[in-house]
Amino acid sequence: MDIRRYRSSDLPGVLRLCEMEGWPSLAEDPARADRALTAPGVTTMVGVEGGVISGFAQLISDGEIQAHLSLIAVDPACRRRGLARELIVRALREAGGLRIDLITDTAQEFYASFPHFRLAGFRLYPGHTGDSPALDQSKGALSPFGGEGT
Repeated sequence: MDIRRYRSSDLPGVLRLCEMEGWPSLAEDPARADRALTAPGVTTMVGVEGGVISGFAQLISDGEIQAHLSLIAVDPACRRRGLARELIVRALREAGGLRIDLITDTAQEFYASFPHFRLAGFRLYPGHTGDSPALDQSKGALSPFGGEGT
């Protein structure tokens, strides 16, 4: 398994993984996705096996102290082989930082396997007035701003 920085030519493989996970935000607009994966302060790493993108991680960092794991996905056929862990470790090494914050709704046990502290957190949706994010039916995505898209 080769783990390296994301290249624009990796985009179809990353979008395939997002679609497998049911994450529409990147696939909705591939040009926007490429910009998001290569934006200043963003480090995106990919795992490549046999020329196929098997996993990716997107990390945002100040380069010195704080980092945030924004996205990580591994092809189901490649799970339980240490790829996600290595993507996280390599992304922080490349980006710089001392710690990673993240939120998860599906992988608590995995993240608990790292040295960590559990902290309370919030996902902020400025401008939203409802009890939960609105579902934008036109795009099939959660819309934190009541119909503006994710």
